[in-house]
Amino acid sequence: MKWQLDLDIPSPSRLIRHDESLILLGSCFTNSIGGYLQDHYFDALANPAGIMFDAFSIVRQLKRMINNQQVELAELKKEDELYFHWDFHGSFADVNPETALASMNKAVEKGREALLNANHVLITLGTAYSYFYLPEDRSVANCHKVPAKQFDKRLMSSYDIEDALKEGIEAVREVHPEVQFVFTVSPVRHYRDGIIENNRSKARLLEAVHSVVESSLDVYYFPAYELVIDVLRDYRFYDIDLVHPNYAATEYVFERFCAACLEAKTQQNLPEFKQLNLGRNHRALHPETKAHQKFLQQLKRRETELITRFPYLNNRL
Repeated sequence: MKWQLDLDIPSPSRLIRHDESLILLGSCFTNSIGGYLQDHYFDALANPAGIMFDAFSIVRQLKRMINNQQVELAELKKEDELYFHWDFHGSFADVNPETALASMNKAVEKGREALLNANHVLITLGTAYSYFYLPEDRSVANCHKVPAKQFDKRLMSSYDIEDALKEGIEAVREVHPEVQFVFTVSPVRHYRDGIIENNRSKARLLEAVHSVVESSLDVYYFPAYELVIDVLRDYRFYDIDLVHPNYAATEYVFERFCAACLEAKTQQNLPEFKQLNLGRNHRALHPETKAHQKFLQQLKRRETELITRFPYLNNRL
């Protein structure tokens, strides 16, 4: 008996190799996939400025990194003793404005370096809704617990989202023309918007992304959204909040991503990288024992052997 729908996933024009570099931007699902890549020792940086859900915030961050646009002290806002910036995640906020500023600018520099060296840019869009801060009539990446009455929530059109994405691609390719873009739509449901509203939002994202893919070279769509919503299609693949995909679901999506997007040789080597990561993350209950010391020696030999075979790993271990 057949229990799942089939989803044939075409591969991008350029497959991802393990010795290449990636930068990932977007929703919380970006961090999940980025974490899997890092666990397998890919050179992958995820969300240097923090999680962002809408296309306009992501594109602003791309432009800031490309232009090395440093944050000025005058740009910071203050709410409940914390200094923050509309284009950065709340984790960058601080009671000391200089500390907040330094962490933001460090993130811009780190993101710029990763972007200029990246072979692939992965962008995961979460929502077509944007929040506009009314006193300045500008969209924000994070509301930073500022009272809701100061914002206007707008459902952006697929045309506006498409234009923003093309603008971001063009900005990056002016300085880095060889980069490949991979787009996904997050399978995380934004039920705070409402069930119907969430579906309208995802539909606009899908339409915008596919229009970009169809009209641009070296731009690829990976169906993370469809894999969770249409193939897995069961609440047992969601966390307790019934909104976020759980470990099993994200593991499945990552496996399908690897099968579609990674070159064959890289796929063959992934189990070795995974085993090494498990060994390095092992925490011994009794580290002083001879058995654990033997385990550490074997682990070191495995690291040395892999570095010999893959010299670029020396900077990742």
